[in-house]
Amino acid sequence: MLGLEQLAAEQDPLLREALKTRGAAARENAQSALQAGDATDAQAFFAQRRAEFTQKLQADTDSALNDANARLSSIGAKRTDAENSLTVSREIESALERSLQQERTLWAEIPKGERVPTQSAKATAETILDETAFAQKGDIPQAVRDLLSNPDTYGKDATVRDMHGLYSELRRQARTAMAGADQNKNKARIANEVAEAVLEDLGATDGATTIGQQINTARAFSAALHDTFDKGAPGRLLRRTLDGDTAIDPELSLKRTVGRGGTEGAVTSQQIESAAGPQTPVAVQDYIKGLFSKRAMSPAGEFTRKNALVFIRDNKELLARYPELRQEIDDAVKQGETAAQVAEKVTQRISALSDAKRSAVQGFVDMPPEKAITAVLDAKNPVQAAGRLANEARKDRSGKALAGVKGAFADYLINSASKVKVGETAVSGDAMLRILGQPKTRAALARIYKPAEMKRLNLIASELAKLDNALRPAANIGENLSGARANRFIEIPLRIIAANIGAQQGTGGASLQTAQMASSRVKEAMNHLAADKASQMIADSVTDPELFKALLTGARAPKLDERIMPWLLPYLVAGAIGSSEH
Repeated sequence: MLGLEQLAAEQDPLLREALKTRGAAARENAQSALQAGDATDAQAFFAQRRAEFTQKLQADTDSALNDANARLSSIGAKRTDAENSLTVSREIESALERSLQQERTLWAEIPKGERVPTQSAKATAETILDETAFAQKGDIPQAVRDLLSNPDTYGKDATVRDMHGLYSELRRQARTAMAGADQNKNKARIANEVAEAVLEDLGATDGATTIGQQINTARAFSAALHDTFDKGAPGRLLRRTLDGDTAIDPELSLKRTVGRGGTEGAVTSQQIESAAGPQTPVAVQDYIKGLFSKRAMSPAGEFTRKNALVFIRDNKELLARYPELRQEIDDAVKQGETAAQVAEKVTQRISALSDAKRSAVQGFVDMPPEKAITAVLDAKNPVQAAGRLANEARKDRSGKALAGVKGAFADYLINSASKVKVGETAVSGDAMLRILGQPKTRAALARIYKPAEMKRLNLIASELAKLDNALRPAANIGENLSGARANRFIEIPLRIIAANIGAQQGTGGASLQTAQMASSRVKEAMNHLAADKASQMIADSVTDPELFKALLTGARAPKLDERIMPWLLPYLVAGAIGSSEH
């Protein structure tokens, strides 16, 4: 049949052009049927979705970071380091002044005019004087010599004022002997031994007398005062230079003590708070907050997790003194860490969304519309990529995005299946079938197209393949449609029809005779039928499906005769007219 069509087209220019036009129209219709939408619609939808999603992620991240930074900033100092240091220095000085006043009150309550024995002090002094080597006589303090050489002041008894004054001077000389680089331990020992004997005479050793008890109370307070304000951090902060200035500037008091951090910071903060007033802990903690803020926050106000953790580690002992502050810092750091982790993940997510190699959707957006579907087909997992693309497209309620994805595939299918023949580009059905038959491609498309749509794609490809077959060389049926071949092609069905009609007109044995006569008569008429009419009939059947069907229908029953005769009759009538002319 293909040979018949090709031969008819070759001999009939009009038929050839009609077949060509019909084939082109069929391919164009098939190509149009493949189109579902515009790929640019899907690309625009995906791009907008990505932009909106990215903006939302970024907004959420910024909000989390802002909240964390706000909390971290709230930990920062409310006052400057200098202000907090001045507060601490003034609190220490005020506390010292109050303690000194209390000390003076305690000593003032002791009856200074009362007389106490000097026996123990003198005995100790005389023993020391006798036992000290001549070369070391200079180590004996002058106050000890005065005790033995001034009977008017230090007789068998002396006033409490003079004995306590002697005690204080001996203790001072003992401290002086042990100060500096040139220490005199022997002198300090002598002074301390006589001082202890003076305490015994005052009754302060065992508190046997009322005066002794008062002295012990005053002494204990003085000792505590000395330990608090003359030693450790308070002692350094209160120390004066020879000119009377403070050795450490008040504005730097916390920097030189608590600010050293670690164990030293913890110890000095405890010493300062023990010595100073109620506002000191507030100032110290505010100062610590300032230190943390400076370490944990960058100059731009961004949280630096590493620096925050280093600060907590280096100031573990110091922060342990302030549990509530430590908890506040820990909570803020955790919030900052969480926000930073979220920001990092969001950055990675946005980067992945923007990376065409990692995101099929982004790859679809970045590619030219006619090649957009390759982002799916070239992915490591085309089926998964197609599923994600389709799921994203289905979020477009207008349906344009999904139609655009299908349109992108249609463009890919048409471009991949197109071939150039005789200077013209045409879509090859065979090529389409090969593409649709690839397992990965078929599985990927199943995530985009419904089963009915997949079936339709295959049907279109199959129909186009039939057009491809029509262009291939067919069986050789001769050089032309004229002559005996053409007559023979229509002679057989016509003779069968005539025989059937003759048989119906005869009766009994005559029916066979009439049938034979009718068939012979048709054969005779066919001998006079012009070859060009037969050729015309066959040529017309190429473009006339019903005529073609009539020529192929076997006439075996009256009903079949009645169905095909209308299609053959015009050519027979024309042939009969031609025969009568002969």
